[in-house]
Amino acid sequence: MNQPLTRKDMKLENCSFEEYRLAEDILTQAASLNPNIIFDEYEKQYVTYLLISLQLCQTSNEDYSSVELPVEVKSKINTAFETIFKQYGFHLEDDHQLFDELTGRISKSIGPLKYNFPVENPFIGHIKKEYMTAYDLAVALAKELQSTLKVHIPENEIGYLTLHIVHYLEKYQESKQKVAIVYEKNKLIGNLLERKIAQYFPNISPEGAYAVNEMEHIPSDVKTIITTIQIPKKMNNRKIIFISSEVTNEDIRIISSHLKRGLLENYLKEEDFFFLQAASQHELLKTVTYQSGLEPLLESIIEREQMSSTNIGNNVAMPHPFEAGNNLDLRVVIAVNSQKIKWGEKMAQIIFLFVPPAVNKKQSNDFFIGIHDILNDSAITNRLTEAESFDQFLKIWNNN
Repeated sequence: MNQPLTRKDMKLENCSFEEYRLAEDILTQAASLNPNIIFDEYEKQYVTYLLISLQLCQTSNEDYSSVELPVEVKSKINTAFETIFKQYGFHLEDDHQLFDELTGRISKSIGPLKYNFPVENPFIGHIKKEYMTAYDLAVALAKELQSTLKVHIPENEIGYLTLHIVHYLEKYQESKQKVAIVYEKNKLIGNLLERKIAQYFPNISPEGAYAVNEMEHIPSDVKTIITTIQIPKKMNNRKIIFISSEVTNEDIRIISSHLKRGLLENYLKEEDFFFLQAASQHELLKTVTYQSGLEPLLESIIEREQMSSTNIGNNVAMPHPFEAGNNLDLRVVIAVNSQKIKWGEKMAQIIFLFVPPAVNKKQSNDFFIGIHDILNDSAITNRLTEAESFDQFLKIWNNN
């Protein structure tokens, strides 16, 4: 159509990508169809960025070493990574491969993003729902990168950053929940319970069986105790699960219920539970932050929603601020609305507003992991919307 790109449209920056070589081949073949059309370097750069944004040349062993960036830009990227990962309790120096992959990913994407090429990601819905912890970290990382690089990072690109981070979390996060067994007299009962837990709960790691007079030897990182005798329900902020010494099928059900459902009760207080009648997302956030005393965080919560909706499906949204509150532990606020309201591209009725602790955001990650399976169950979330009181909500949550 005789509408060539010029230097005012695009800056020539990088021709070392695999996509650039493919763009050359495509345009060479196109030019052979009409000798009057000339495709210069600007056209090749444009098609290169288009191919990058369409994710057409991705390989399982992609090499980012050829990506050329100014030292200043690479330094900004590295600083952003270190800042965000440190906030979440992770250390990038533990994994140079992840560091290189993330740096390479952003380095390669920065061109297409600068010129607002649409990033294709057909898996974004699945990524947001299945990898909540990694996605939340990726959103915070994208916000930091936007600020330092002065380039908009869309939701689909955040999804690709998430996939890199997921591998790191799976590699270094302890995926099994640690528990200790406490028995009264007979060590055989403790050993039997240990074997049954290993058999029925592959995601549980028994850290040993202890007699009641050996409880001080339970490792400090074990936060759950399964016991056949009465001990204080709160012992160094540990969760206590009481069962019979016979270890029956009912005991197995009790353990399962506590391990899967009990996490919410560790963080939720009745004064942080609300029934609302909001007509919109903004009205609900404004109301719940006012009633819970979190008004100073409202702007940050809205900013997080603008980066990427926190709607995770099944009529549930999990808004939260970028900034941490002054709370030492994770704070969870729940609002059940009288009607479904538009939240991002979907509808929501149950709102889990959580505020990360001031020191260790990793606690939020553990919370995400703990409640993931429950919120993925539409039968449970539908029943939760029917709760008429705080106690009834917890009863449904605990599946009693």
